[in-house]
Amino acid sequence: LPGGLEKTHEFRDRFVGILPPGIPDAAREARFHEEPLIGLAPDSETGRKLDQWHSDHGQKINPSMQIDSFDLMINLVSLGFGVAVVPIRALAIYGRRKPVTRLEFDPAFERQLIVVARRDRYRPDHLRDFIDQILF
Repeated sequence: LPGGLEKTHEFRDRFVGILPPGIPDAAREARFHEEPLIGLAPDSETGRKLDQWHSDHGQKINPSMQIDSFDLMINLVSLGFGVAVVPIRALAIYGRRKPVTRLEFDPAFERQLIVVARRDRYRPDHLRDFIDQILF
């Protein structure tokens, strides 16, 4: 990082497959590969890495649509419009309002996220608390 910046937090952001609600455990993996895939737009770093992860694990992907919003992916899947791969943390805000069926992958797709801030800069208490207690 440039000298005026510092890394304040980092974490591994794990992804899961999501399917429409109500799919039994035994049928999840087969259904995931049968349903239309809502893919992450490939022009992003995460989109490229996720496409490579699919390829590395022998998963042929041909997304029926490509978008750049995890929230939209979750909403479409909960309505029965296909399947997607999203960060687990993106599901937390929906609780039972947008039900989906989860599919864990082994090995999981993960990305590293970090928070960068200006070095030697005052951070208001509410911002520091939000980062520490909500994000991390």
